[in-house]
Amino acid sequence: MRAVGQLAQGDFFGELALRNGAPRTASVMALEQTAVLELSREGLDKSGARHGLGDTLVRMVCQERLLADALRSSTLLATLPPELGVQLGSALVPHVARQGEVLLTHGQQGDALYVLLRGRCAVFHPHGDGDTTRFPDLEEGAVFGEVSLLRSRLATATVRAETPCTLLRLERDVFVKYFRSQPALRRALVKLGLERLRRTSRLVEDARSEVWSY
Repeated sequence: MRAVGQLAQGDFFGELALRNGAPRTASVMALEQTAVLELSREGLDKSGARHGLGDTLVRMVCQERLLADALRSSTLLATLPPELGVQLGSALVPHVARQGEVLLTHGQQGDALYVLLRGRCAVFHPHGDGDTTRFPDLEEGAVFGEVSLLRSRLATATVRAETPCTLLRLERDVFVKYFRSQPALRRALVKLGLERLRRTSRLVEDARSEVWSY
């Protein structure tokens, strides 16, 4: 168990799961006797209408917490200049993937960059003869989809949610319009993409060699 912060009087939590139906990204434990106000989705809507606690505010809090999670868990995002990280974070959209949902499909054009915040994704490469090469699973902090997004190439592997997952998603159109010309981000994505392509080629070659050795 790892402590990621403390909540003080006036703070609220649970908004991401309430708003998006996402799995909870952390556990909250009372350190002392505490009084809290619990709101259902209906109660939140009514409070918003009466006191101004509207969906816009909840969405902003969600975005801030998800960005903090992304910067804490993703090595790639942590290496970006702070101002670029904030700009990128405001463009990333929360996405909740159910277990079994396919996020990238081998041989098809990818349409987004993903940052995996919670959960685990399976990665595999299907061969023409029906065999499949399984790659190491993607875990918290992983970034994927950059090869197809940056180089306009077809996805080199299929990525499937192995568990319910919480992700941040950057749409291709948004990337092209606002971030493609950012040198720091391009360098980071190119480096990540090249490393992934080399690893994919090596794993596929090793897997095929094992097949032929039987």
